[in-house]
Amino acid sequence: MKWVRGLHLLAVASLLWSWTFTANGWSNGARWYDTDACLIQAHAGSWLRYGPWLYWYGEDKTRGVPTQAIRCYRSLDGNTWESCGLALEAGTSPIAAESNLERPKVLYHAGTRKFVMWLHREAPDHYGLAEAAVAVADRPEGPFRWLKNFRPFGAMSRDATLFQDSNGRAYFISAARHNLDLHVYRLSSDYLDLEAQVSTLFAGQSREAPVVVEHQGLIYLITSGATYWEANQAMYATAPSLETPAAEWSPLSPLGTETTFQGQGAFAFVDGEHILMGLDRWWGHELGNSRYMILPLQLSAGQARLSYYAQFEKRDEQWHFQRLLPKDGLRIQLGAFHSNRFLRRDSDGKLMQSAKDGAMDSVWTLQQREDGAWALEQEGQYLGAQAQSHALVMMAKREDPATAWDLVPIDKENFGYQLLHRLSGLSLDVQGASGEEGASVGLWKSHDGKHQKWYMVPFEAEPLSSCPHQISGSAGKS
Repeated sequence: MKWVRGLHLLAVASLLWSWTFTANGWSNGARWYDTDACLIQAHAGSWLRYGPWLYWYGEDKTRGVPTQAIRCYRSLDGNTWESCGLALEAGTSPIAAESNLERPKVLYHAGTRKFVMWLHREAPDHYGLAEAAVAVADRPEGPFRWLKNFRPFGAMSRDATLFQDSNGRAYFISAARHNLDLHVYRLSSDYLDLEAQVSTLFAGQSREAPVVVEHQGLIYLITSGATYWEANQAMYATAPSLETPAAEWSPLSPLGTETTFQGQGAFAFVDGEHILMGLDRWWGHELGNSRYMILPLQLSAGQARLSYYAQFEKRDEQWHFQRLLPKDGLRIQLGAFHSNRFLRRDSDGKLMQSAKDGAMDSVWTLQQREDGAWALEQEGQYLGAQAQSHALVMMAKREDPATAWDLVPIDKENFGYQLLHRLSGLSLDVQGASGEEGASVGLWKSHDGKHQKWYMVPFEAEPLSSCPHQISGSAGKS
């Protein structure tokens, strides 16, 4: 079954609903590993097709911030990714060694046969530099050679992306003026420099993380708000060209949910008849453990829709997506919207939010009860609450009235849920709206706070082998 360009959004959605999924796919928001059993480190990155290979470039945040390495992976099928090593590392240049490297984007120049990387460069300990940087390589996997770093025509340059149109012209788009504006620059013919600034978009609206894709002669520019590591509502606008004057762009329109499925756009990729959007699910408290999502981006006649699917794979040259709906026996982790930490039970039985998601004490099995409610099982016990205090406890009997939960969807995508304790009518709540590691989880009167909203991630078992090539070190917050 194919997704045909130009179909009306509703028709496209109906096709997506009928796709199937097998155990060979990926789960959005879970840990993703390469063929060496190493955690994939390709944050804020981009995809590039060259020959039969699909290349994925991104930040290696094993050590958190400053990020001083850009890693490259490649895949023949879009399902299995092998590491090509570090495409660019700080030690190859005195300038790069004094940098924090972000948002690498790579284009291939057919005339020069060079692979050109543009990225955002900051100092290791502050964000005062606000520079663009350029590196070049003879092979897609690198090594890339550092060419230069600068402020475009004197302007600040932070979150950035590249776009290559059907005529081979290329553009660099970056956040400027302390992230208040978005500048569009036309690249020189060899992609190694800037030819001109052609537009200032969304002046004063603080849009960052630009993603650009062209569909049926129309440019779609997707951006996020500037809210540090906290997820926010993605917005998009359209124009016939990136050189269209700012006043002639369409108004910004919302894309996805209020938190963009807890993600931020990294890139868009056109693969035949499919348009994919790659997103980062940032864990500001542990950047090296941040997660990825690949979602179908549906475009038609100036309208864009980003739908949530929990799992995907490429099979028979088609990308297949599947939603995640509650079902008996489903093993999941529950992430809190406001913190991206998972619901966990420690060795003393305390319920908390925690980033220590590799342990089985953050894995829950959904079980359907005879009364239609859900039970959350862990190691033969069930999450419930005491009758008088409403304190969360683990209980022995699944059919006890105190272990009955209702999973109430909070959006049309079946992405987010409130977990309502049926007996008390109270909602599963991170106490005090705390974003800290180990904050207590209990019951509280239901309201619209993000610390009462949860998303489900299918549980993926950890690889048995150890990683041979990952950079050692701890991840941290900038």
